[in-house]
Amino acid sequence: MNQPSAVSPLLRARVARGSFCAAPLIALLGFANVAFAQEPTRLEVTAGPTIQAVTRDSAVIVFETSAASRGWVEYGVNGACDRRADGSAKATVHAVALAGLEANTEYTYRVRANDLRGEAHRFRTACGRGVPFSFAVYGASRSVAVTHGRVARSVLANSPRARFVIHTGDFVDLGGAREQWRAQFFAPAREMLAERPLYPTHGNHDRHGQPWRDYFRAPGGGNGLWYTFEYGDASFVVLDTESPLEADAPQGRFLRETLSSMTTVWRVVVMHRAALSSGPLGGDAGARSRVLPVCEESGVDALFTGDDHAYERSEKEGVSHFNTGGGGAMTHPTPLGREKNAYSQAWRGELHHLEVAVSPERFAVAAISTSGEALERTVVEKAGAATATDPRRLAKTIRSEPGRRLAAGEDGAPGWKAPRQGQSPSPASSPGPESGAGGDRAGG
Repeated sequence: MNQPSAVSPLLRARVARGSFCAAPLIALLGFANVAFAQEPTRLEVTAGPTIQAVTRDSAVIVFETSAASRGWVEYGVNGACDRRADGSAKATVHAVALAGLEANTEYTYRVRANDLRGEAHRFRTACGRGVPFSFAVYGASRSVAVTHGRVARSVLANSPRARFVIHTGDFVDLGGAREQWRAQFFAPAREMLAERPLYPTHGNHDRHGQPWRDYFRAPGGGNGLWYTFEYGDASFVVLDTESPLEADAPQGRFLRETLSSMTTVWRVVVMHRAALSSGPLGGDAGARSRVLPVCEESGVDALFTGDDHAYERSEKEGVSHFNTGGGGAMTHPTPLGREKNAYSQAWRGELHHLEVAVSPERFAVAAISTSGEALERTVVEKAGAATATDPRRLAKTIRSEPGRRLAAGEDGAPGWKAPRQGQSPSPASSPGPESGAGGDRAGG
């Protein structure tokens, strides 16, 4: 079949006037046009891969390619990728479900699409009850890719035992800007996201756009805005503080029904806006009036949030509140004052993540800066929880202390050791606190 030439009408006119020596040039240009038009475009991964919606027997691998194609995942155990799961349709964002997995098992996987063959990565499925595990929590990674990258690398370097990551929201500045998702979130955290399953929380900056719906999947096929999952001896409820939380709203009913049906030792709620805060936002009135009473009545042990850009721990009515908003955005060096949050126990305005170690009788939270400095360690214990019929009725002890990093497993806690009596915490080996370099705006 003849192909049309890219030669301009002006050049053709000049040839017609007698420039016969240009004929070979015309033929060459026409051939080049055909060659370039038929050269296939090589696919690239533009976001991901991420491991999501992980349960004891399933997971979803999500990745985006530079052009629409049919994607699939090769995976297996013992380092092999001898099984295949296909995506549902030709697309740029691929969400490939892996089913029939074994609990508490390490899987190797790689993403595929046309001629694209991704690198091999690993992840572990959820464990059952009675098995200790660790996970990481951080949030407010928006605005500054460089500082977000530091936090993501710190998760891998300083919390190597963390089996998954919970993000407390505000992934990007503008939720509708797809390029921000690639530049501010996926690219800086690429290595971490490829090997640590992610459970996302919807923040106020993440609203108003298709990217959230494209990039995230929730366990059980939920709406991706509020959902629940169980991991070991802990049950988690992830809420969306940008959607109605009233008792008669769908999310309000979901919260009450889910908490009332939990049978695990530990109960954890995650949401973006904090109910209690000493930061510039002073806590969210809706979260304080609609979520906090339900948590206190239902025996929730820990509440993780991330709207204020700092680490803060508060204690109220048996619920330990951990605000972790040091994921990359500009941090708030000092609180506004205790009059806004009478329950505050600790505040550090610097980049950090949390490492949480869970066992049947202990829930330990370590706040860790990007330099590896231990900011604070909090341990919640329930004696006899492993055999109790209703863990909510058990006496709970909460203790917190400063400390320094330890080699993994040295004291059984997530990398912490309290200083000896009368001794100050050991200084970090690197310079003082870091702050994100980007601008901030009201609303976290």
